[in-house]
Amino acid sequence: MNRKRSRKAKPLRAARGNAQLRNVNPPMINSNVRTSHKFRFIASGTVTNQLVTSNALLGIAGTIGTVTNSTVALCYESVRLKFVEVWAPPAAQGGSATVSVEWIGSANSPSIEVSDTTISVSHNAHIKCAPPKSSLASFWQISDNNATMFTLNCPTGSVVDVSIELMFVDRSAVVATQAGLTTVAIGKVYFLALDTATLTHVLVPVSLNTTF
Repeated sequence: MNRKRSRKAKPLRAARGNAQLRNVNPPMINSNVRTSHKFRFIASGTVTNQLVTSNALLGIAGTIGTVTNSTVALCYESVRLKFVEVWAPPAAQGGSATVSVEWIGSANSPSIEVSDTTISVSHNAHIKCAPPKSSLASFWQISDNNATMFTLNCPTGSVVDVSIELMFVDRSAVVATQAGLTTVAIGKVYFLALDTATLTHVLVPVSLNTTF
C-alpha cells in the first residue's frame, strides 16, 4: 500500500513543480488607481432642474487649489455613475414634497425621468435609481467631455446620495479645472458641491471640506 501511494504522489509533485516554474514572472496588474465611493449632500435651498455634469461628479470626489480664491483642479480623470438616491419630507403637515431625477438620453436612448411624491411628514419622498441602459450616465466619462448626466429636482432639506466609480489622474498635464470659486488656497483639497456646474452651491457635501 505504501508503494502505491508513493507512485501516485510523484506525478502530483512534478505537476506542482512545473506550475511553479511557469509562474516565475510577476502577474498582470491593473495599473490605474480605481475606486468607488458614495457621497452625500443636503439641499440648503430648493433645487429646480439642476444640471449635474460629469465634471461636477469628478469635482465632488476631490479637487486641489491652483489659483487663490478662484480655481481648483480635478484629482480624478474619469467617472462612471452607479446610482442616485434622494429623500425629502414635506415642509409641514398638509403639504407635499416631490423628488425627481431625469436621466439625459443619447443617440440610442430617450431621456427618462424617475419621480416620487409624499403628502405625509411621516414618510419621505424617496427615489433610488441607476442610469438607464445606453443613457449618457451609463458610460464612463472623461474630464474632457463634461457631459450632462442628469437633472435633479428636490425641496429644501433633501438628502441626496450619489454613488460613483472613479479613475485617478495618470498624466502630467492638469486634467481639468473649476473656476468661479471665491475661497481657495493653493494646494488645499476641496470637495465641491454637486451643483458646481451652475455655481449655485445649494447641494452641499456632508462631512467633507468644501468651498464655494
